[in-house]
Amino acid sequence: GVVFHCSNLPKDVFIDDIPVMHYQEIIAGTVGPENTYGTIYGRVKENPFTYLRISTDDLEGKMRAYVGEGVFTNDPLTTFGGYGVVQVPRFQELLQYICENGFEHHVTINQARVAAAVEEALSKYLGWTVYHHK
Repeated sequence: GVVFHCSNLPKDVFIDDIPVMHYQEIIAGTVGPENTYGTIYGRVKENPFTYLRISTDDLEGKMRAYVGEGVFTNDPLTTFGGYGVVQVPRFQELLQYICENGFEHHVTINQARVAAAVEEALSKYLGWTVYHHK
């Protein structure tokens, strides 16, 4: 899958030693580029990663999350913002789960394989509902 976005990731995530800060091109057309400065442009390094999304279930008054692991690849891609190509097991099923359960589209990433520990911390110790995508 292709991932890209506003990109407020730390510089160590990117291939380039000094990534470029720029305007967020998607929103700039609506609110003006002067109001969107701060997007880091660059390609994410080839690396394993863990992704996580935490959200609220406002109807139930509970916290919920999904977590999983994947790999950023070195497949060719030219786009804007912070971007990369990822391999996530059963990626289409994950995207379907996200849509069917009303999760927002942003996630956080960590360039390590730590999904099991994150799931344990959130579900066992905080009592949150966590979907671990495998």
